[in-house]
Amino acid sequence: MKQVEVGADFSTLRTVVLLLPAMLLPISTASQQGSMKPTPAGASDSSGRTKSLHPSTLSHSADEDSEAHKLADLAAVLPPELKADALIRIVALKSLPQSAKQRKVLLADAFDAAMHAKYESPVVGLTTANTDSDVGAVWAALDLGLDRLSLQSRVVSSMASIDAMAAEDRLHQIVMPMAQSLACDEETRNVLTPFYDAAGNVLNAQQSPDRRRKLAEWLLGTVITPTQIESVLRFLVASPLPVADKGRLISELAARVGDMKMNDPRTASAVLNFGLNQAVFDALKSVREIGNQTLLLSAYRQLVVNNLGSVCSDDKDFSERVKSLLHSLDEKAQALGLSVESDAALDMNPEVIPANGEAYLWWEKNGSKELFEGYERLRDPTERSQPEWSARLGIFLDQFRAWQADNHEPKAVAFGETCEIYRAVIDITPAGETNNQIIKESLDYLQSSPMESDDPPQWYRAVYILLHPARAGARAIDISKFVNPTSVLGVISALDPILK
Repeated sequence: MKQVEVGADFSTLRTVVLLLPAMLLPISTASQQGSMKPTPAGASDSSGRTKSLHPSTLSHSADEDSEAHKLADLAAVLPPELKADALIRIVALKSLPQSAKQRKVLLADAFDAAMHAKYESPVVGLTTANTDSDVGAVWAALDLGLDRLSLQSRVVSSMASIDAMAAEDRLHQIVMPMAQSLACDEETRNVLTPFYDAAGNVLNAQQSPDRRRKLAEWLLGTVITPTQIESVLRFLVASPLPVADKGRLISELAARVGDMKMNDPRTASAVLNFGLNQAVFDALKSVREIGNQTLLLSAYRQLVVNNLGSVCSDDKDFSERVKSLLHSLDEKAQALGLSVESDAALDMNPEVIPANGEAYLWWEKNGSKELFEGYERLRDPTERSQPEWSARLGIFLDQFRAWQADNHEPKAVAFGETCEIYRAVIDITPAGETNNQIIKESLDYLQSSPMESDDPPQWYRAVYILLHPARAGARAIDISKFVNPTSVLGVISALDPILK
């Protein structure tokens, strides 16, 4: 993401944007007496962020918009994904008076801002689930829902409660991420679930049976890869469609599934899992009263047969795992009174393809291993009880600062490791001057890091972990005590109850 050049007052104004929602809960007395309203924001550049908005452009107005609209005008200077997230949350604030028209305008702006998000969709790691890695860190950061697909899908879901037809129009405008060909060296795959969740919300909001049926038919037409099968089946099972329509659509999907070829073993491994197995069974149950389940069961088995010819070298138990899944599904199908096929067609001797993809693990290279080992010695309870522990902490912090200034880790990895060490050392240092100094130092690091503009989801996750530590026993940090209240971090702290 490019850093946008803005006026000298950008930082202050940007933090005010974040702070206003917290100040407006409940709406302040001052706002009832008259408040400042910005003129329309300036033109946006290609990143989706407004180039400049100076406080001098703010003026009193006799016919002010709602508090929510004024907040949205200020939010124009935020990075695109944070702007979109803020607008969606503003619309959801029950304490702000907003007409349906205003909420639709804000959601439209959020939808457009999301187009400029750094990441296209959530991802799942294929080589590791370890968050202490380059792959795992991105995976975890995108759990915050700051990718384009998640943000636009949230807009659609929010719009569905206001105007079902407008929500459906927006759903049609979402561009699905391009289908991936997951070779054995791929490290992540896209997750499309947010789109289908939004489609379900739109379907439920539609009152016309005809509109519901047509929407479901359209959605079925979007299925072009096996990675979509599970989500579409779950959508159909959960839908309020009549069972006859469900049965017809499931049969139509089944007719296409059996012929699908994934072309690469990594996709097959990602698709053929317990989730799809359960979705197929749930679909079989949902239409059992009309008795047309055999086609789906046969198509699923054919999908498996078509995609067992090769396997990645780091997933050698794939074939046996899939065979076990089929056996489990067959048992459930027999309980429904369905006949099942033999496993004779399953090829249990697939070609093994070398898997060259490898996650970059933290704490292994470029001095990071020694750094982590130094922290581990510090956290030893027997060591911390010794009088000389404070001196050892000081030595460690000097080594840590030297490592920050001179290491050869990839930028995002070094950022993640640095934030992790700060968080960990804060937790083991007794409350007092030294602890406060470390907290202040960690916040200075965050405020100066280019990751704030280069990778907002990963940067914000580091901030979030300070506010909401995942470790048992770790304390949340009130960062407002250590930063300027008009700084980005100071305002995030004030806004946390809304934006978390």
